[in-house]
Amino acid sequence: GKKYTMPLHGFAYTSQFTVKKITDTTVCMELKDDEKTYPMYPFRFSLSVEYRLNGDTVTVRYTLKNKDEKALFFGMGWHPGFNLPMEKGFDFEDYRIVFPHWKNIAECGFSESVLDTGKRISASSEVRLRHEDYALDLRAFVGVGTKAELSAGGKRKTVISYKSMPYFGLWTSRDPAPFI
Repeated sequence: GKKYTMPLHGFAYTSQFTVKKITDTTVCMELKDDEKTYPMYPFRFSLSVEYRLNGDTVTVRYTLKNKDEKALFFGMGWHPGFNLPMEKGFDFEDYRIVFPHWKNIAECGFSESVLDTGKRISASSEVRLRHEDYALDLRAFVGVGTKAELSAGGKRKTVISYKSMPYFGLWTSRDPAPFI
């Protein structure tokens, strides 16, 4: 019956993590509940984030542990950012996101105040990047499968693989900016 509020995007991204492990190819950091988190999130928890480099691949793993006896309610979001263009001879709008493992792909309907209105808009498994498509900031898709490929000029530039995500979001600035 008590109301708890936190800032947009939660609190982890502005919190101080403790480095638990660091090697030439791995860094693991941890965030634990404390007096700063309790007023907005009344749960005992431990959040570990591990970055592992293997050749030209970066793997990110999150582990959230419930340190309480009550149910732990949470939401997790994360996104990489990519500078575009990645090489000379290309512009932002030369890039595409392709979902090779899609199933019933659809774009989510948004409004200024609701993240997902429940409306579904038929979508293609290939999304062309155009700044004018980000008037509401974010585009989110469902049914995209477990892989996204960023490409330009018919050549794959980056692959993002994931196990399970109900939404796949794409964001760039409303004003033309060199990133996605």
